[in-house]
Amino acid sequence: WNPMAGSIIGQPVENALWRTVDENVFRPAPAPEDRLAPIAEPAAALLKSRGETVACFEATSGGLVQAALQSVGGASSYITCGAVCYSSRKAVAVLGSDLSLPRPADAQAYLVSKQTWTQGLARAKRVEVGCTWCLSESGACGPTFNYDGITAGFTAIFVSGPVEKGILLRAASSD
Repeated sequence: WNPMAGSIIGQPVENALWRTVDENVFRPAPAPEDRLAPIAEPAAALLKSRGETVACFEATSGGLVQAALQSVGGASSYITCGAVCYSSRKAVAVLGSDLSLPRPADAQAYLVSKQTWTQGLARAKRVEVGCTWCLSESGACGPTFNYDGITAGFTAIFVSGPVEKGILLRAASSD
């Protein structure tokens, strides 16, 4: 890709696919009550004051952890990157890491596999990205999730950094 030549591998840019908008489309839009920033402000303040950085790799949370951190002013000083992948098969392509595990034999092994996967991903990406902290999250929920012996949604969250911690959160239902 050569942006100055306007081509990708020798092919001309198809101008018909592009539209230029000269008006100010980035003006602030009226927003509903902000619920994410207050949740993330304590973590954001600590990251900024310590000069630390974080990367977030999420699945069932749909990117809400990173969205919360980015909703606090100055986020570019402490967020390095992140991704959301719902499927472990797709995660290999997006994350570049194959942390595949054998199919678990039962419900308990399935929960442990999610804990193992998030721990491995957080550790690997923290080193690869070069951030202070890396959060990885994966779980299962919703009406299309089916695994014998698991009747409610759950999420496994692991944080790798100077201190490492994991938590398994279980919901009351599968919704």
